[in-house]
Amino acid sequence: MWIKITGFTVSLFCSSLIAQASTNCQEDKTSPYADCLASDQYFTEELALAKGRIVLNQLKQSLKSKNLEEMSKWILFPLTISSDTVETNAQNLRYRTTQIHNITQLKTNFELIFSSTNIAFIECLEMKHFTFDAGKGLMANNGSLWLFDTFVGDQRTFKLGHIDVSPTKINEWVKRHCEVRN
Repeated sequence: MWIKITGFTVSLFCSSLIAQASTNCQEDKTSPYADCLASDQYFTEELALAKGRIVLNQLKQSLKSKNLEEMSKWILFPLTISSDTVETNAQNLRYRTTQIHNITQLKTNFELIFSSTNIAFIECLEMKHFTFDAGKGLMANNGSLWLFDTFVGDQRTFKLGHIDVSPTKINEWVKRHCEVRN
């Protein structure tokens, strides 16, 4: 079951899915990549960063090769896209968001989502740039990119769930963290 809350998609899992995942899971206490956490348990920051590194590397490889089939394996649909276009609603200001629901929409909107600015941003990202939130996942650049903690079948993993396409915010970050300074 999916619930949309203020532009972000938060996954809620039925207790039967969690019970099935726990039952099917072969816990290996010696592995730093053990996927066997109950629904009320969180990854440690160390484990989250290790798993996040795998996902980030897969995203980078599929982005470099423009292999959208492979990339879609690492995206949590619907993928939330935000921009710095501001909408006014009464006295509240909010960022415009849209959602990409499937690989067909991803293909159609690829150039918008993965502009040269966002490609530079993703290619530059390292796990040291992420902030760990035990309840959500891993965040880079104050929410410009989120890798959400989620289940795929009975496996616990991270997937790209949100990306910002605001060129000003992303360019500033890339200039601060990625460009070689003389």
